[in-house]
Amino acid sequence: MRGFDREFGDLPDYILTITERIWEGRRPDLIRRYYVEDCVVRSPGIEIRGAEAVVASTLEMLHEFPDRRLLGEDVIWAGDDEAGYVSSHRILSTMRHLGHGLFGAATGRPIRARTIADCAVRENRISEEWLVRDRAAIARQIGLAPREVAAELGPHRRSPRAGAATGTAGPWAIDEAPTARTYAADWRRLWEDRRLASLTETRHRAVALELPGGETASGRAALDRFLIGYLAAFPGGDMTVDNLILRCDPGRPARLAMRWSFASVHGGRGRFGPPTGAPVEIVGINHAHVVDGAIAAEWILIDEVAVWQQILRGRAAPPDGEQGRETA
Repeated sequence: MRGFDREFGDLPDYILTITERIWEGRRPDLIRRYYVEDCVVRSPGIEIRGAEAVVASTLEMLHEFPDRRLLGEDVIWAGDDEAGYVSSHRILSTMRHLGHGLFGAATGRPIRARTIADCAVRENRISEEWLVRDRAAIARQIGLAPREVAAELGPHRRSPRAGAATGTAGPWAIDEAPTARTYAADWRRLWEDRRLASLTETRHRAVALELPGGETASGRAALDRFLIGYLAAFPGGDMTVDNLILRCDPGRPARLAMRWSFASVHGGRGRFGPPTGAPVEIVGINHAHVVDGAIAAEWILIDEVAVWQQILRGRAAPPDGEQGRETA
């Protein structure tokens, strides 16, 4: 790969190696090497600008969870030397809540939660990153309701859509292969048209599911119940797909990564309690395995703490100059 250190064999090697070095290797200073100086790191309601701010945010996370391990489950990627590379990195974190921080006073409780990070990379450096972390799973294992954590946080701030930042590696990927187009179109039908019957056509009967809040489930009926909880809470809205990658490697199922957003209003009784009328933008990242033309395994990651923040506030976001603190 042009411009990358010779030690990296491919993009997954680069992503997995630098993640381990920065976090478990206790080298947050390497962020200055592997991120451009004016990088942008975004997650729902949070935006961090500049490598120094990313270093500071990493140290805050390490203070709260000092023994955090980041187990890279998969890196789904696309791109080339000319256009730049994009990756979607699924991480399972194991850690203990040992320091005071975002989730309150230390409890010592063990935590297991996922993050998916989408990165735009060119010549050894990350310029833009989108993170979705399962903060609801962390809250519940500490003994807090996601709603409680949201109530303690500052107002939710809507992040600009992908590609809005300057200095990006190029456009986020929108794969035009039939398998990718079909997955994105089906997801849009589910959210915009409420066509739940499509689950019988697109998912294996025993589809393996990892859902927000740390929930593990199996089967179409479980996915149907999860989706109804959201569709009841948010009746109507607009879906946007911001990143879509199909990866077909020998000896592995076809793998999909998709980052999406859904703009709606909290207008019904569903997964998030009585309706408030608050405007909400849900940002999610999905990973999926396709076997014999249907989804056999699916990871759906939404930060439900960020959803609760919007529901509880229901008011205008702070000015663009205000920033939050959070990183992978």
